[in-house]
Amino acid sequence: WGDRADGRRIRSMNPIDQIVPFLMVHRNESSNLFANTVEVTQIERYIRQKRREGMTNFGINHVLVAAYARAVCKYPAINRFMSGQQIYSRGDDLQYCMTIKQSMSADSPDSVIKIHLKPTDTANDVYTKLSSAVEEVRNAPEESSLDSVVGALNLIPRLFLKFVVWLLKLLDYFGLIPKFLLEVSPF
Repeated sequence: WGDRADGRRIRSMNPIDQIVPFLMVHRNESSNLFANTVEVTQIERYIRQKRREGMTNFGINHVLVAAYARAVCKYPAINRFMSGQQIYSRGDDLQYCMTIKQSMSADSPDSVIKIHLKPTDTANDVYTKLSSAVEEVRNAPEESSLDSVVGALNLIPRLFLKFVVWLLKLLDYFGLIPKFLLEVSPF
């Protein structure tokens, strides 16, 4: 009881960690910002090596996502999210979303891709999954499922739109959002 379709509720937390979602309700209150620099010489060598091995589009994004997956493997508490003042764990499911263009032009429509990773995934796994998701979008018709959902929401009169968005968020809280909406849902 209390779990969601996309996460398991964390019940064994410190009391202070359980009360924080009630103290910092809005995203801006709980933001943590920091500035740092990273030496990327070794990363650039690694990228060149991978490109020589045949991974032509391999880049720093693949390295950073793979590093994040390894960090979650070592520190699983990183892979948590909040909904309704409750904290949930995604377990072994890492979700990476990225907005891409269908083609290399400024007027090309944007599409959102989501890939599911495991904490044990390597840079090669990230490259394979990300490349296949990008190819799927490039080979898809112009109209994406996110575009159709947003288009349908835009047809609702503004007076009722707030209620519909509230209802979708409520369904999301209880894990009742249909699977096809979970893949494109901004909620």
